[in-house]
Amino acid sequence: MLRTKLLIPAVAIAAGLMLMESPAQAQVNVNLRFGPPVYRPLPPVYRPLPVYVAPVPYPVYRQAAPVIVVPHCQEFRVVYRECDHDQWQTFRVFHNHERAHEVVALLRQRGFEAFVDHN
Repeated sequence: MLRTKLLIPAVAIAAGLMLMESPAQAQVNVNLRFGPPVYRPLPPVYRPLPVYVAPVPYPVYRQAAPVIVVPHCQEFRVVYRECDHDQWQTFRVFHNHERAHEVVALLRQRGFEAFVDHN
């Protein structure tokens, strides 16, 4: 079996060498042209132009100034009543607008009709 594996490739190589032509019999096809040289234009080379990118400034975050709302009047009257047919009564006068509205919310939770009189 080993002989067969070695013998078959050796026979194939020997047969190939016998079929080859000798170097003297080989023909080389060379086409030589005589005359002025022919210049062919080269394809254009496109190079990208340098691009200037302006630097982008980083966003600057600044803390906004607090908004202070100064109302026209300095006194805020909290007025209330128990039902629709009662007269409005002054509960208290405040100098702080937010505190006046907080008291109105408390009065409404207790069942009274109330509002802030800004005049």
